[in-house]
Amino acid sequence: MDATSDASPLDDDRVAAGIEHLQAAATEMISAARALLDVAEDVVRDPDRLASLVETFGDLARGAGRAMAHDAGSSRPAAPGVEHIRVG
Repeated sequence: MDATSDASPLDDDRVAAGIEHLQAAATEMISAARALLDVAEDVVRDPDRLASLVETFGDLARGAGRAMAHDAGSSRPAAPGVEHIRVG
């Protein structure tokens, strides 16, 4: 489309194609959200699955903490609790 054309920029085929892609992406996001909500609903309704999920996240968090302590050059595992560091 050149600058002297009277056609609206919205008439451009590229704009139409872009809108189609955005609509398709939005539809996929909605489908993904529905699937995630279905899983969340199943987990909330089953206390055993919820407890298992919480335990798994706890294990992941502890593993990440140990990895961070190791990456920081610490030779000892991260101790539970809060470490107070004086500044200044």
